[in-house]
Amino acid sequence: MNVIDQAPQPGVGVEHPSRPESCLESTKAGGDATALKGIFRLLCGFSGYLLLVDLLSDTTSMSNLVEALLRFIPFCVFLVVVVILARPVVKLNKATLLMALFLVCIFVVFLLGLTRHLPSLSGVAIIGTGSHYGRDLERFLLFVAVSCFLTGGYFMIEEVALGKVRLQQQVQKLRQVEAVLAESEEGFRTLVEHAPDGIYVQIQGRFAYLNSTALALFGATAAGQLLNRSIVALSPPADHLVVYERIRLLDQERKAIPRSEQTFLRLDGTAFDVASSAVPFVFKNQKGALVFFRDITERKRLEDQLRQAQKMEAVGELAGGVAHDFNNIMTVIEGYCGLLLAENSGPAEKLEGLEQIAQAAHRATSLIQQLLMFSRRKIMQIRPLNLNDALNNLRTMLPRLLGEEIALQFLGRPDLPLIEADLGMMEQVVVNLSTNARDAMPKGGLLTISTDMLAVDAEAAQINPEARGGRFVCLAVSDTGCGINETTRKHMFEPFFTTKDVGKGTGLGLATVYGIVKQHNGWIDVRSTVGEGSTFRIFLPVAVAPAPAQTAISPRLELRGGCETVLLVEDEAPVREMVRLCLRSKGYRVLEAANGVEALAIWQEQSPEIDLLFTDMRMPEGINGMELAKRLSSEKSTLKVIISSGYSLEMTQHGAPAGQGITFLPKPYPLETLTKAVRKSLDGD
Repeated sequence: MNVIDQAPQPGVGVEHPSRPESCLESTKAGGDATALKGIFRLLCGFSGYLLLVDLLSDTTSMSNLVEALLRFIPFCVFLVVVVILARPVVKLNKATLLMALFLVCIFVVFLLGLTRHLPSLSGVAIIGTGSHYGRDLERFLLFVAVSCFLTGGYFMIEEVALGKVRLQQQVQKLRQVEAVLAESEEGFRTLVEHAPDGIYVQIQGRFAYLNSTALALFGATAAGQLLNRSIVALSPPADHLVVYERIRLLDQERKAIPRSEQTFLRLDGTAFDVASSAVPFVFKNQKGALVFFRDITERKRLEDQLRQAQKMEAVGELAGGVAHDFNNIMTVIEGYCGLLLAENSGPAEKLEGLEQIAQAAHRATSLIQQLLMFSRRKIMQIRPLNLNDALNNLRTMLPRLLGEEIALQFLGRPDLPLIEADLGMMEQVVVNLSTNARDAMPKGGLLTISTDMLAVDAEAAQINPEARGGRFVCLAVSDTGCGINETTRKHMFEPFFTTKDVGKGTGLGLATVYGIVKQHNGWIDVRSTVGEGSTFRIFLPVAVAPAPAQTAISPRLELRGGCETVLLVEDEAPVREMVRLCLRSKGYRVLEAANGVEALAIWQEQSPEIDLLFTDMRMPEGINGMELAKRLSSEKSTLKVIISSGYSLEMTQHGAPAGQGITFLPKPYPLETLTKAVRKSLDGD
C-alpha cells in the first residue's frame, strides 16, 4: 500500500522538531561540546607557553631568541605545504589528518632522540648531538605533535557533538516519517474498513483479508469465518471454471480483471449477484489480488421487473391485435347465426346446431374480452367506487365458487376512500384472484380479502418499477396455499401461461387481472413463500374527481327495425356483408363503403337522405372512423353516429365527435345487440 505524502500534524503521534524536549536535547549536546572545545583551546595555549619558556631558557639574549624563532619558520612552511598537499590526496577530515601528523611528529621526535645516543646509524650521520637545528627541530616537532593532538581532539569532539545533533535530527525525521506512515496506514485502514463496497484480498485463491462490508455481504459476523477459506467454495458450481480462470490470471499472469458480473454464495447458501473488479496485489510479502465488489442483486431484480413489464406490454400489444382480428371473425359468425335463428325455420336439429354455434361463439367472445382486458383495450364504465361495494356484491357468490373446504374472510376498511373504477372489472379481479387462490389450496385453507388505504412514499415506490408515490387504495387477496416459485412468478401474468393440467385452465385469469389493474393506472405487488401461501396486493389511485360514466346500451329494447337510411363504412368485407344483411332484414336502407374516401363520395351525393353513420374505427386510406364522424357531424348536426371497433378504448383515446347521438358498439356483436343499438341511436334515447 502506497503512503500518501502529507505534512505531519503536531500532536497526532508525530514528534515535531519544535517541541521543548527536542530543543533541550540539542542545547545540552551543544553545551557539552562547547565546554570541551574551550578546555582544548586552553591546553593548546598552554603548550605554546611551554615551548616559549623552553626557548627562553636556552637563550642568553633577545637576538638569540629571535634567531631561534626564525629557525622555526622553515619547519612551519614545510609543515603547511605538506598539510596542503596531503589533505586532497589522503582525503581525510581535519581531525584524522591532525592525528596522523601527531603520530608522524612523535615518530620523528623518537628518531631524533635516538640520534643523541647513536651519532651514526649504519654509518650515516643524521644530526649532530650538539646541533642547534636538531634541538630546535625536536622542540618544534614536539610542539606540533602536542598542537596536532589537541587540535585534532578539538575537531573530533566538535564532530562528535555535531554528529550527535545530526543523529538526533535523523531520529526525529525517522520518527516523523513513521508517524506519518502510521497515520496514513490508519487512514487507509479506516477508508477500507468503512468503504460502501466489499473489498477483500485473496492469496492463492483464498481469503486473506476482508473489510466489514465484505463480511456483511457474505453473511459473516467475524473475519475468522472466512479467512483462509477457498473463494471457489463460495461460488455456484456452474461458475467454478470462471473463478479458477480469474485466479489464474491474477496470480500467474498478474493481469487485472476488468469490471464484470458474477455470483457469490453467502455462508447460509443463498446467492447474490455482484459487479467486481480485481488487480494484482502484494499482501504481507505474498503475491495475491485485491478485489472490489458491489452487491447488485437489487438492481438486477429491478432490471428483471422492468424487462418483465416491457415484455408484458409487448404481449399486450400482440394480444390486442389478435383480439381485434378475432372480433371481426366472431362478429361475422354471431351475426349470421342470429340471422338464421331469426328466421326460425328448418328442422329442430338444424336450429339446435345453430344454437350450439351461437353458444360457442359466445364463449369465444368471452375469451376475446379477457384478451382485451389484458391488453387494456376494453372500454371501462368508470365511476366513483367504494371498493368495499365490489366485495359486498361477491359475498354470496364467492363461497359457492371456493367450496366448503376453504374459509373466506373479508376485512374491509370502514372509511375507505373512493377510487375511479369499473365495478364489473373490479369484481372480475376479485373473482379471478379468488379462483387462483382456490386452485392453490386443493386441501382447503383460508382466503382473506381485505381493503385499506396506504400512502406510498418515493422510497417505497422504488421497490417496484411500476409503482409511484401518492395515496392508494390497496386490495389484498391472501391464501394459505402452496405458494409460487420463482420460475412461475416470472411468467404468471402472461396470457395463456398456466401450471394447471391440460383442459383445466385457459391461462388468462391472472393476465386479465394484470390488464384491468394497468388500465386503472395501478400496479400489482406479489409476495409468496413456497409452502406457506401468497398475497396479491393491488394498488389503485384514490379518486380526485368523479369520472363521467359511459352511456350503456339498454338490453330491454324491443327488436324492431325501421326504414331510415344507414351509411355503412367497414373495410372488412365479410363483416360489412353481414351487417348489410342484418340491417336490410329489419327494413333499413343501407349504403355501403369500404373506407372513408368512398364514404365521403357517397355523402356528397346522398347526404340529405342519410340518417345514421355506422362506421368502423380503423380503416385504410388515411381516414379513420372518428375523423369521418367528426367531418360528417359538422356538416349535418342531426346525423346519428355508431362507431364500432374491436379496440374499445379507441373511443376515449380519439375523443367523441361534435354533435349528439354518439354510440359506441364494441365488436363482436350479435344480431340482437346490433338491432337494438341502431334503433336506440335513431330514436335518440
